[in-house]
Amino acid sequence: MEDNDKPAGLKPGTKTTEFWIAIAPVALGIIEGSKDDPEIKKYVIICGSALGAVYILCRTLIKWKACP
Repeated sequence: MEDNDKPAGLKPGTKTTEFWIAIAPVALGIIEGSKDDPEIKKYVIICGSALGAVYILCRTLIKWKACP
C-alpha cells in the first residue's frame, strides 16, 4: 500500500507509540534472555511472543476499522 492510498490519520506502524512501547520490553527481554538461566529464557520467549501477537492484533484492528 502506498502512502497516498492510506486513510487519513493512519500512521505507519513504526511511527506509533504502541510500536515503541512494544519494542522496549522485547529489547530488554533479549538482553535478559542472553543470560544462561533457562527459566528466564522460557519466560522471555512466552512474553515476547504474547506481546508481538497483541501488537499485531491491535494494528490489524486499527487498520481494519480505518479502511472504508
